[in-house]
Amino acid sequence: MKRKYNNYEIADIGSRYNINHKEWILTEITLRGMYVLQHEKIKGTYQTMRLTESEMNNIIRTMRIWSDTNLEKNNER
Repeated sequence: MKRKYNNYEIADIGSRYNINHKEWILTEITLRGMYVLQHEKIKGTYQTMRLTESEMNNIIRTMRIWSDTNLEKNNER
């Protein structure tokens, strides 16, 4: 089942998110509701981040604000 937050899928394993100019991939959702994201560093090594559902919602909200701002800038041109 896919969950959405403002038209963005947030609970789909494999979803990609840009955080601090790095691409993170949602790799797991634990039974305790933790969202596990990984970023591939150099030659197959990974950095891992664990977020609560509330923190994940904040990431999605930030992405929405950023994309809406860019759309407004492009429409002004």
